[in-house]
Amino acid sequence: MLRTRWAMTCLGFAATLTLCATSLAQAPSEPASGSPSDETNVEATVPFAAQIAEPKEIDPSLPNVLIIGDSVSIGYTLPVRRELEGKANIFRVPENARGTIYGLKHIDEWLEGRKWDVIVFNWGSWDTVQESADRYCVNLRKLVKRLRETDATLLFAGTVPAPEIARGFNGGKAEYFERQKLYNASAHRVLVDEKIPCIDLLHTSLPHISQVYRPNDYHLSPAALQTLARKVAYAIEHPDTVSIDHAPSEFSYYMIVFALQSGPANVIEKSHTFATFVKANQNRQIIDTVTISWLAASGIIETLNPVPQSGANWSLRDTLEWGSEKGARMSKWGPYVIDAAFFERAKRRTEQLDRGNIKYLILDRRWRRHTGTRGFDCIHALSDIGGYLATGSARGEDASRKVAKHFKPWIRGRLLNEHWLFLALGIDRFPFIDRDL
Repeated sequence: MLRTRWAMTCLGFAATLTLCATSLAQAPSEPASGSPSDETNVEATVPFAAQIAEPKEIDPSLPNVLIIGDSVSIGYTLPVRRELEGKANIFRVPENARGTIYGLKHIDEWLEGRKWDVIVFNWGSWDTVQESADRYCVNLRKLVKRLRETDATLLFAGTVPAPEIARGFNGGKAEYFERQKLYNASAHRVLVDEKIPCIDLLHTSLPHISQVYRPNDYHLSPAALQTLARKVAYAIEHPDTVSIDHAPSEFSYYMIVFALQSGPANVIEKSHTFATFVKANQNRQIIDTVTISWLAASGIIETLNPVPQSGANWSLRDTLEWGSEKGARMSKWGPYVIDAAFFERAKRRTEQLDRGNIKYLILDRRWRRHTGTRGFDCIHALSDIGGYLATGSARGEDASRKVAKHFKPWIRGRLLNEHWLFLALGIDRFPFIDRDL
């Protein structure tokens, strides 16, 4: 009796995250006889998950999105793919990702073989019966660390409560929801520490929690899962609108790191590292823009006489025109969604550069930390807003890549739909090469 109850409990939580109507219609049927178990439920979902793991057509010009999760993610994969058709290639892991222990065993094989731009992930429901809340927190941190190595934009899909099956959990429905709250709090601590936005599927699903596929079932209805799919799709396309605490922020903040370079020769007078920082409201109206582009005020780089020159912080478009006149190759990293605090750092730096007491140098070396007349090259005038960075002899694209990586602690994700931002900045006509960190 106890063993049967435990099997039913595992089944209930394994199925908390559920299949949509299309997945239920095409998935193999559950056994008609015998006690349902954790194992039989997994076997019922795995073949279908494998069938929808990749889109039928993959457009190499579009960003690649990976969905990791158990049965609710299997359920919303196809609707999300339809919502983002022509905007992103939607993939998912070819099986039910279960709990964090299973995730740690298989995460490497799920991530290999492709460059990921966005990863939507969830673990939580299975862990409520497999792991303590503390162990769940530890495991989730390990998984986040591995996901970070992909340089993808990370979005956590909030855990959805079980509909009817929750009443079968030990003390009943009330005890189950209290336990789920505990695990959600553990996940929230990790998300806050790691600055990972959370797609709030919990509150999105609550109005639909009684809408199940069959009476006394744990699968949400097609309409309910379509609602979740729209929420996930919108978050993938607009990660800047998703916050850690579920409430949309009034403003979003972005950063683009640029490089000018003369090609393989990379001559120093045509090499330049700079960045633009943007504050925009949720209607995509730009509220404030900050550019750190430290150059000689004259625009002439004295390579044969590298002494301190009068410096100026150039505007974004003036810098790009300057590079265009020199025939420099233009590269960019981003746009990235960044923390508001980092935007403020950039703003303070421009105020410092505009005071007129800082010189421009091709190589700043001792001038960078000099107590008297201070001087910066273009790289360190920018990089120092993230703390001291030693760049050695790097310049142009190599230097800009180092600077962009240096800023990773303040990056929340990649802005997929960048066209509106480039139009608003008036730089859509420039031939940028998109670079990876």
